[in-house]
Amino acid sequence: MSKEKGMFLNGRMDIESFEHLEEINETDIELFEPKWNNKPAYKPPVFTMNNEPILSFQNISCIVAAPGSGKSSVMEAMVSSVINKDSDNLGFETNAKSILFIDFERTYTDVWNSFYRTMKRAKVNEGDTVENIKIISFRNVDTANKRKLKIEELLKNKHYDVLLLDGIGDLVNDTNSLADSSEIKNWVRVITSTYNTSVFTTLHPNKGSNSPRGHLGSEVLRESENVLFIEVDKDGTRTITTDFTHGKTRNGKHVNGSFIWNDEQKMFTTTEYAIKERKVKQAPIDRFEHQDLINLVSITNKVKTTATETIEKITSYLKSNIEYVKTDTVSIKNFLRYLVDTNYLISSKDETNKRVTFYVCNPKN
Repeated sequence: MSKEKGMFLNGRMDIESFEHLEEINETDIELFEPKWNNKPAYKPPVFTMNNEPILSFQNISCIVAAPGSGKSSVMEAMVSSVINKDSDNLGFETNAKSILFIDFERTYTDVWNSFYRTMKRAKVNEGDTVENIKIISFRNVDTANKRKLKIEELLKNKHYDVLLLDGIGDLVNDTNSLADSSEIKNWVRVITSTYNTSVFTTLHPNKGSNSPRGHLGSEVLRESENVLFIEVDKDGTRTITTDFTHGKTRNGKHVNGSFIWNDEQKMFTTTEYAIKERKVKQAPIDRFEHQDLINLVSITNKVKTTATETIEKITSYLKSNIEYVKTDTVSIKNFLRYLVDTNYLISSKDETNKRVTFYVCNPKN
């Protein structure tokens, strides 16, 4: 089989082979069959944060963070922890002996400065060489497939316990493509198994949200062992946590930590974590009294509107006027059904058999 068609080398799947799985003979793939005598040896967590596991062997974890929130600095601290466990590594500790950090976007100057901060954080003397870490810029690699092939080349030439990918979105052509997102998920699985490595990556959130962007975000969240988020406070303090809407901790408790820019040291340093009051969002049904509901349904102005229009108006009202209330589609539809069932709104069908809702002048007392 030609490389253009996709092939396996020493049990490794080449990038293009995902489109040609049906052509591969099962004898070309090294499969694992559990037996009494082949139990994999126990491996401690590859990375912990404040004593809680966030990444284990052959798994993937991710951090959701907006540009400028400090996600690259988090990765610098992870690299530093491999070099010197006694440095201020923002709460990260590791059992990894080697690590490969790939940056896809920043300029060469920015990546060099990142290298410098990492060495400074790890207390490495200027001019000293550290063999077990590598920081690489992929800024001049112009396609997703070339990036994946280059990553495999690096992993084939030298073993790394951990692969840091600062922006997994740069390994797909379209973050909203389900096919591309599924492929990269499968590719990461192959990478971790073939090269006995673990992957930690970053995702950008949707604007004004902590939900990761596109189909890629959804696929990576499902695949990840742990999912963290960086929250930026008004005073510049960064809180890194798994305790958020999309957070995940598969094998431990929620993890929390804080760091802030240290102008003297020209890098982020650990600061005391401030426990914040986290108010859980409630269903709209649980947030309204009788008069509140009257005020709410009055937004229809007693004019017949379609169910879709009514949902849009209610959603907009809740987002603008009510804190800590659920406004997802399911919650809003359940709320609308409640308003109809309790006669705050009446639902009917017009002459075209189209469902409408309208405001009731004398709502339930």
